[in-house]
Amino acid sequence: MLLEKDAVSNTQLEKEILMDVDNPFLINMVYLLQNDLRLYFVMPFINGGELFKFCQDKKRLDEETIKFYSA
Repeated sequence: MLLEKDAVSNTQLEKEILMDVDNPFLINMVYLLQNDLRLYFVMPFINGGELFKFCQDKKRLDEETIKFYSA
């Protein structure tokens, strides 16, 4: 699928960024596993979900919420 969607370079960049992250406020990648069909990014479990998904669901965030997440 990565080849079909021309997403190989984006996936490689994402892997490099996640492996290099060393910040207590950002998620990092612990391992990368691959088989013939799939690529697995193994990351610590952080309860609460993705900020991107949260923002998509809300459509519009109030100023206090924006201040909280940007801090």
